[in-house]
Amino acid sequence: MRRATYLARGLWLLLVALLLIGCVLIMVNLGVLGSGYTVSVLALGLPALALGTVGLLIASRRTDNAIGWIYLSCGLWLSLAIANTGYTGWATVVRPGGFGGTASEWFGNWPWAPLLAVLLTFPFLLFPDGHLLNARWRPVAWGAGVVTVIWTLSVAFSSAQYTDASGRPKQNPYTPEALRDFVDALEFVALGFLFTLGLSVWSLVLRFRRGGYRERSQIKWLILAGLVSALFMVQSLFTEWTSSDTVLLAVVLSLLPLACGVAILRYHLYDIDRIIGRTTAYAMVTAVLLAVYAVVVTSLTGLVPESGSSGQADSWAVAVATLVAAGLFRPVLRWARRVVDRRFNRERFDAERAVDAFAVRLRDEIEGDDVRADLLRVLGSTVQPALAGLWLKEPAP
Repeated sequence: MRRATYLARGLWLLLVALLLIGCVLIMVNLGVLGSGYTVSVLALGLPALALGTVGLLIASRRTDNAIGWIYLSCGLWLSLAIANTGYTGWATVVRPGGFGGTASEWFGNWPWAPLLAVLLTFPFLLFPDGHLLNARWRPVAWGAGVVTVIWTLSVAFSSAQYTDASGRPKQNPYTPEALRDFVDALEFVALGFLFTLGLSVWSLVLRFRRGGYRERSQIKWLILAGLVSALFMVQSLFTEWTSSDTVLLAVVLSLLPLACGVAILRYHLYDIDRIIGRTTAYAMVTAVLLAVYAVVVTSLTGLVPESGSSGQADSWAVAVATLVAAGLFRPVLRWARRVVDRRFNRERFDAERAVDAFAVRLRDEIEGDDVRADLLRVLGSTVQPALAGLWLKEPAP
């Protein structure tokens, strides 16, 4: 175990060193390649550090869990790609003709393929204990490994154009002419990746259906991070991509390893139900208030006389709608929380109802024995302790 911890720490230090080298080179290239290039590359340092740090914590504390080593390796690979990108810009644009510029430029175009293939299959297959669901899933794991290798080779040696450090298209210098058609035909392996991805997710679904409360809580953390990532990807398809979106992408990509680390190390593990409930409640509140705001603005704008100033009418409508939305926030939030608790957290909802009913009865009850029995009954139905008792201090004479 101590050797595994030392190895994990050494790999993490190497990851940090590569990130620092990459950051220095990228800042050197800033004046020539521009700020857009700098932000895009530096932002990738966040998921690299998240992957490496979570991998270090898991690998050093759960040495038998393969997910820690997978995350640590992926973080190291991504930091190597960042350092290579910085050197490519320096060796081909800032100081053209630098040593190994062509090779580093070529390498910079395909590290995403194995990274994507590994991160979207093996952690799902092995989550949360680092082992497959059962022996029947071994062919899926081997298939995912084969697909990763073949897909990486097809992307690395494809005859399709790739981009240089300045973002301009360029022919792949390492495409084998004798095998050009064969390598290009290997692109169909991308379908195999989608197939293994689907099976990996299905493995997670089966774990959730068969697992106990703890394992389900662990998987919920992963599902929450996956949903946030998916929502960000979907909205990016309908909006124009900017530098701020690149930073947000880096944050979103960091959520999956962070959620996985919380789940595996069980740090605040069971807070997931509260987080999901609160997120759902605030999403409902936002939707209701936006609808109310839109209705009020539209209604008041239509009721203003035509002789009035259009700009003044719009200002009054917005002001009134804002006040209405602010006034409705608290009652709508209480309603949303009741709906969410009733649907997703039934035990808490029933407990709150029992406590409220006890408080109402307590106002009219004067018999000490009846109050004691009622209190113990409420405690048994809400907190559900293994043993409960009540001691009352005798009144002073």
